[in-house]
Amino acid sequence: MGTFYPSRNMSSPAPCSSWPLSSPSPAALILCRVCQVQDKKYLCPRCRSPYCSVTCYKAHQESCQPSAPEQDPAKDLGGHSSLIYTEDEAVVVPHEHLEQLAHSEELKRVLANPELRRFLTFMNTTHNPKGFMNLAMQEPLFLEFANICLKVLHPELNEGEEPSLEQVQEFVQETIEQAQEDA
Repeated sequence: MGTFYPSRNMSSPAPCSSWPLSSPSPAALILCRVCQVQDKKYLCPRCRSPYCSVTCYKAHQESCQPSAPEQDPAKDLGGHSSLIYTEDEAVVVPHEHLEQLAHSEELKRVLANPELRRFLTFMNTTHNPKGFMNLAMQEPLFLEFANICLKVLHPELNEGEEPSLEQVQEFVQETIEQAQEDA
């Protein structure tokens, strides 16, 4: 993977020192499901559960349950991509919000950045979303993306001046905490 380029001006990217996509490795943000201490290094071939060592693998095998075939959430959402589905069914983006985001030219512009797309794809697949969100909140490009989403979904925020990065961080953090409380 390449270097993550956060920049408010997409035409002149500058390398980011806080989270290049090549380090930490994707496994570094996923904890072993057995010990909950070490980073994941392997996935159980039967259930895809992350583990870090032979010791944890042996402990996991005692309770391993092969994953049941999952129902495709895209079918439940009228054919829309399963990327909007999370393990917690209480956190599903309403269809109206997806439509609003789909028609935003500003959002399309920022999503043209392949590094942001790679960042969001990884974010969607991590088993440690809270830890990864702490990293994401340090990235100006992610914050720009979040700010655009907020402006599209909450036009009342557009009145007056643009929110500061701190305000966006605070809003995103409050939204995450609220979603976790509701779960």
